[in-house]
Amino acid sequence: MRHGTTCARYGAGSADDNSRVIAVDLGGTKCHGALADLDGHIVAQDLRATHEGGGPSAALLGCITQLQATAAADSAPVRAVAVGVPALIDPRTGLASAGPNVDWDGFDVISLLAEHLAVPFEVENDVNLAAIGQAWRGEGAGVSSFVTLSIGTGIGGAVMVDGKLVRGHYNASGEIGYLELPTDLSPTGAARFEDLASGKAIEARVRALAGMSVGTSGAEPDVAGVFVAAGTGDELAHSVVTDVTRHVARAVASVVALLDPHLVILDGSIGRSLAPYLSQIRELAEPHVFGYPDVVCCTLDPNATIIGAIAQALRLARETPSEVGIL
Repeated sequence: MRHGTTCARYGAGSADDNSRVIAVDLGGTKCHGALADLDGHIVAQDLRATHEGGGPSAALLGCITQLQATAAADSAPVRAVAVGVPALIDPRTGLASAGPNVDWDGFDVISLLAEHLAVPFEVENDVNLAAIGQAWRGEGAGVSSFVTLSIGTGIGGAVMVDGKLVRGHYNASGEIGYLELPTDLSPTGAARFEDLASGKAIEARVRALAGMSVGTSGAEPDVAGVFVAAGTGDELAHSVVTDVTRHVARAVASVVALLDPHLVILDGSIGRSLAPYLSQIRELAEPHVFGYPDVVCCTLDPNATIIGAIAQALRLARETPSEVGIL
């Protein structure tokens, strides 16, 4: 396993090389894999639930195995694998940590992959990969400094300056989910950003406002549906989305005040759903910063983490002799 930095050039191999790379985004709810050629074009995908059939580790290995089989059916050797996880990789131990959404705190994902892969591989925080994807093919391409805020099942962030990730002493730079924000929903008057605006937080808030008990059969809140309902004027959904917008604006203001980036990219299922509310976020955040940057929502397809993982896998393939580690 290697911790890589971004590069301007990601292509690997000659034009007639039929080799492939594998990229995996292991999310809190979905495991999404992609098989790509050496130009970075996706040729096959695999999508499965993270917590079914043996949990995250089984989902990850199953996804990789399926994509390996797809490549083999095309007589295409796999040259490298890159995996994004919703956790930090502790630089002291190599263990995944601070990943509550996949219950991987202390899990040795690197050893797991080393037992099953004969090619170079990399394990990286999923939002760091998303930022790499943005710098390569997304809204961050050609931008000197930007911040990616991923708001979905959980909340994370990544900081890119002069084409390089800012990692921090514990590989935890950009972990904005820990940011304390003011709120009347907590007895202390403050709560973590992740506890206020993540998918899990939105589900809990809908239950509370609707008087639902946790686990109510057939009545679990759908986060995507909350945003749809808010757009149609549903009062409860509008209240929840208004609160989320306010929390995100405060987080954006904090990031801008500290880093003064050229661009802020909102990513994740919730971040992308905030596209209709960007003007409201600006109205709330701009008075609290010296200069307000462009704030946009991610438009990369299938998602920024997959694109970033492809970029890193291509880098590994480029740096490894083609005759070494072929599957």
